[in-house]
Amino acid sequence: MGRYLVYDCDVGNDDAWGLMMLIKAEETYKRRQELKDSPKKFEIIGVTCVQGNTTVDHAVVNTLRVLDVVNRNDVSAKMLLWAGAIYI
Repeated sequence: MGRYLVYDCDVGNDDAWGLMMLIKAEETYKRRQELKDSPKKFEIIGVTCVQGNTTVDHAVVNTLRVLDVVNRNDVSAKMLLWAGAIYI
């Protein structure tokens, strides 16, 4: 069985690229026969957005745009407050 992954980011330019590369790696593990049973296999189940290179509101919008471009609308994006509570 694989692992579940939640990507925490502020989705400025650098994190947008990181998210796209992570999604590509996930697809590779699913597609390549020799990697299907790998213990390193993972599934992206969500993205959390925090303030960093941009405001948290823009981070959520940017994350949703990236997920839309790569056709991964099944992955949820949540905004995190500094206290750690999920806000949506």
